[in-house]
This record gives sequence, C-alpha cells and structure tokens, in this order.
Amino acid sequence: MKNTRLGLLTLLLLFATLSVQARPHGLYGSLHPRPLHSIVIGGAGSYYYGDVETQNFSLSRGFAGENFGFNGQIIYRYSFNEYLRLRAGLQIGSLRADNSKVFVDAYPGGKAYRKFTSVYGMPQIGVEWYPAGKMFYIYAGAELVVSNINFDFSSATGVQTKSSSISTLPTLGIELGLDIRVTKNFTIVPFIAVHQGLAEAPGMNLDGWPSVPVTASNGMQYAYGSSKGNKMLDGFFQIGVSFSFGWYKKSTCHCAED
Repeated sequence: MKNTRLGLLTLLLLFATLSVQARPHGLYGSLHPRPLHSIVIGGAGSYYYGDVETQNFSLSRGFAGENFGFNGQIIYRYSFNEYLRLRAGLQIGSLRADNSKVFVDAYPGGKAYRKFTSVYGMPQIGVEWYPAGKMFYIYAGAELVVSNINFDFSSATGVQTKSSSISTLPTLGIELGLDIRVTKNFTIVPFIAVHQGLAEAPGMNLDGWPSVPVTASNGMQYAYGSSKGNKMLDGFFQIGVSFSFGWYKKSTCHCAED
C-alpha cells in the first residue's frame, strides 16, 4: 500500500510539472524563453573619435570632455528563439568635438584647430545573438547616420573654413549588453557599443572633415590619407541603459468548446 501511494504521488507530481510547463501563459500564449515582440526605449552617452579629436588616432591623448554627446533610441525586437533576435530601430542624438587644445602642442601660435557640433538620426537593423541563451548578447547591425554638422576649421596660418553640411554615413554597429529580466514582460538592458564609419569623403563623415575634395582653394588638405590631414574613419562609442517591454503571441481560446 505504501509503495502504491508513493507511486501515485510521484505520478501526480510529474503530471503537475508537465501541466505547468505546457500551460498557456495567461493571455500571452504558451511559455516562451523570451517575449516574442518587444519595444525598447533608452539613452546613452556618446564619445566621438575621428579627425577632429586628434592628429593621430582615437584616444591617443586620453578622453576629452569636449567629445561627449547624448542620444536616445527606440527599438523593436522580434525573437526567433532564445538565441536570436531581429532588431530594428532609430537613434537620435548629438556629437561634438574640439581639438584646439591638442593642436596648440603642434602649433604654439594657437591658430590651428578643428571644431564641430552636430545632431543626427540613425536608422539601424541587425541581429542580437545570445550565445548561451541567457541574458548576455552581442549585437551587430547596419546603420546610416544622417547628420546636420556645423564645423569650424583653421589652418596653422589662420585660414578659416566655417560652414555647415548635411552628411550621410553608413556605419557598422557592434554592441554588448545584458538583457536583465525584472518581470515576465519587463527587462533592463545596460549596454556598451561602438558605431564605426565605413567611408570618409565630403558629405560622408561625422565631423565635416573633409568638407571639400582633395585640396581646397585656400591650400588646406582634406583628402583621405595619412599625408593629407585626414587620417582616420570617424565613429563613436556609447554606454547607456535601455528599458524593454515585451509581449507573447496571443493564444486562441477554445474555452466554450466541449
């Protein structure tokens, strides 16, 4: 009798476990490791790097407070499974830099400098990959940064180029983050990212440099290449946090059927 009761109890526990696992998740359909759909809203601080930051390469003289900007973003995510998500979104923000302090070392007279400020919009589409099927993810995507840039450049002899331009730059976005679940539908997502420009030409940059092809009439060099004053592709780093709300596929109820 004792063995029979133990067997029945075991079967009941097994049935209860299977029932919970197969049970629809309220109005959200069957249990899914991640919400099928989610909307993400967040913000971040940005750090520009490029020709306006230094004469050599990004961060070669340490972090510069003049290079910080801010942005906000809204993203839609579709979950294929616990490992892959499709992601599409729009980011809006600002970038800026002023390397006059750097150029004082090269030109003690203080006449040479490059400055810019900009506002931008950046549509993006890519994939989030969760290697272990948990909260850590790696994102890679294609982006297009459309900027309204106000720039101010001066040569060592004091020849000034001050203007504004509209720039369209394709970039590659790489992001590392943690999708930390707070509730079934709500997650907090801290992240770090880099957005690397894939071109450098007039009308295709983040800082207005180069603003004209090859050599301007005033003698300033703008063409791409280490000997022509345009030494690197532009980009920017980001660190921020987002908030995600997700929902599951709604199931069809057959409650009234026998």
